[in-house]
Amino acid sequence: MAQMIQETLAVEMREEVRTLKAHHDARESIKEIIEGPNESIDRISRSIKTNRGLVSGKLRLNFRFSRIWSWRPE
Repeated sequence: MAQMIQETLAVEMREEVRTLKAHHDARESIKEIIEGPNESIDRISRSIKTNRGLVSGKLRLNFRFSRIWSWRPE
């Protein structure tokens, strides 16, 4: 049991911290370009990641993207 706890702290928790930091950094980078609530930024981020860097048609229907990357929800 102690070995399992040690492994969790040494490996899995560190990986979780890296993942959460990467998510936070991505959100902040997007917010430098697009203003909006975290929920909308996260949705945009997930969609673009899922679509390999492209803005999907569904995302375009829900958010209006202008040439300067500002948006407003539909």
